[in-house]
Formats: sequence, structure tokens, C-alpha cells
Amino acid sequence: MPVMDGKEATARIREMESHADVDPATIIALTANAALAYSDPNFDVVLSKPLAREKLSRTLEGVFQKRSDNAPMIA
Repeated sequence: MPVMDGKEATARIREMESHADVDPATIIALTANAALAYSDPNFDVVLSKPLAREKLSRTLEGVFQKRSDNAPMIA
């Protein structure tokens, strides 16, 4: 049993980011219950299961493009 779920973990990440001088991380939620995840504004992207490879690829391309447009990404 996990200590916290994805929504709680994301809320904690956002809280830490608000106290630090950092750009917010891009958070992609993968869930079987998309209706609950869509209601959480802390997620940047919500994907629901089953997940098609093409959908994941398009989503990641969009995230990387957005990040390269707004901030340098360190690999």
C-alpha cells in the first residue's frame, strides 16, 4: 500500500515548488479514473488507461516542445 496517492504527491510537490525558487515540474497523471484526476488543477496533463502508444508519444512531444519554448531543459 503506497504512503500517498498521486494527487497527494502532486500537491506536496506543488507546495515545495511554491517555497523554492524553481520552475514548476510538468506532472502527467496516468489513471484509470480520469474523472477524478481531471478535477485536480495540479496536474498539467491527465492520461487515462488504457493508454495508446501514439497518445503517449504526442503528449510527451507536446510537453517537451512547451518546455523548450519556455525554459531550458537540463538532461
